Amino acid sequence: MICPISYKEETESVRYFAKRNRAKNLAVYGDRTMNKFKTENYYRELNKDSLCSCDYCRNYYKEVKAAYPELSDHLAGMGVDIEKPF
Repeated sequence: MICPISYKEETESVRYFAKRNRAKNLAVYGDRTMNKFKTENYYRELNKDSLCSCDYCRNYYKEVKAAYPELSDHLAGMGVDIEKPF
């Protein structure tokens, strides 16, 4: 039989650790959760050669951060690079 006090303490410490990790690596968007670390790695590994090179898209890559600074900051908080569309 497990001692209820030690089980409770262990459960609370696991929850605390999960919340602390969640705050660092996960971003919540509505009812969805994104892993910020994996998202940042995805965009970091996405090279410019895999993006569209037409004039319209190249202009988008160049201008989007300046045109939508609040959106850019919000997406960056989730690990999304607005200059590299999904």
